Amino acid sequence: METESKTKLKFMPDYPKTFNIAITAIMTSLVFLATAIIQINIPATGGYFNIGEIIIYITAILFGPIIGGIAGGLGAALADMISYPIFAPGTLIIKFCEGFVIGLLSLNIDFKKYLKYWRYVGIGLAVLIGGALISIGMTYYSATWDITIFKLGTFHIEVIDLVWIIIGVITSILLIIASIKFSPESVYYSTIIIIGGSVIVIGYFLYEVFIVYALLGIELIAAAEIPLNIGQVIIGLILSVPITKIIKKSIPYLTQSSNKK
Repeated sequence: METESKTKLKFMPDYPKTFNIAITAIMTSLVFLATAIIQINIPATGGYFNIGEIIIYITAILFGPIIGGIAGGLGAALADMISYPIFAPGTLIIKFCEGFVIGLLSLNIDFKKYLKYWRYVGIGLAVLIGGALISIGMTYYSATWDITIFKLGTFHIEVIDLVWIIIGVITSILLIIASIKFSPESVYYSTIIIIGGSVIVIGYFLYEVFIVYALLGIELIAAAEIPLNIGQVIIGLILSVPITKIIKKSIPYLTQSSNKK
């Protein structure tokens, strides 16, 4: 019986039920606001870039998969209902899964038990991310770019494969350095965020190709949003990790309650 209790997955932190309900409502509202207030439209896909991932990642790490999933899926879907209702059903599922995966890993993995391994995991992910940028960039973005600057006209820039190789290599090097220099806790948070963040990169691509654009008769343009979704994940990671650490340090109750087994 003792072995079963140790291996049983946790889906909610050990807070009072009223606290869990209240924090779910609060974080769902914050995800909605962060997603709705700042939006950068992507004409190629009909979607938009937003900073809602920051709140989703913080919520999932601090409060686990159920609260992280509900806040992420419902909060972002409500924002989509205002401006991009065609994305709302996909967002509800995709961002619920994103928050759920990150929260499940956060609540059930004690990173201190595997302290010496996180740097190697970070290095491996750095190589994978750099390789993905090279592959996607060379496949979809090695072309002539038309860049229009207000009152200065339109400029034509030839982006060749070498550019993406350089970007991918530099990205890998910077992430490897970060894995070595940053604390194991930061690498751990970054790792689970990248794992969860891959859900939206893959999820939106599949949703746009097989549901949204299949219904509208437009094919494969969803690939244009892959690098932007990756960028959304990376920006969310960069900002959410230090904020999460500050919150846990400032409010020890959150750490003590979520770590109870």
